[in-house]
Amino acid sequence: MNWKEKQKYDREQLVLAQAESMLVQNVDSQLNMDELALAVGISKGTLYNHFTNKDAIIARIMERNAQYFLQMMRETMINVDDSMMKLKTLIRKIIQNPYFTFVLQNKPNMTETTELVKIF
Repeated sequence: MNWKEKQKYDREQLVLAQAESMLVQNVDSQLNMDELALAVGISKGTLYNHFTNKDAIIARIMERNAQYFLQMMRETMINVDDSMMKLKTLIRKIIQNPYFTFVLQNKPNMTETTELVKIF
């Protein structure tokens, strides 16, 4: 990865982290692109150069968290011998992750064709 690609990747990770934080903290669970761009310190146009819309950002956050969850499941299955303890550990990890709570509380609209619907 060259310097320009690394810079783009780092900026996207910063946007995703800030967007996830805003989604979890926001009472109405809405993502405002103007507020997100301001919080990250980039223009709204630059934000749209990285992500086509809010759904694209949310979809990437979901993918990233799903990968984290799968890795955590693999580690639990390998490192914990007792079946009941495996289940308790997995449930505890889900409850402790604010993003999974957010997803469970805010189901995406499955009637529209969006990037989120494609994931589900």
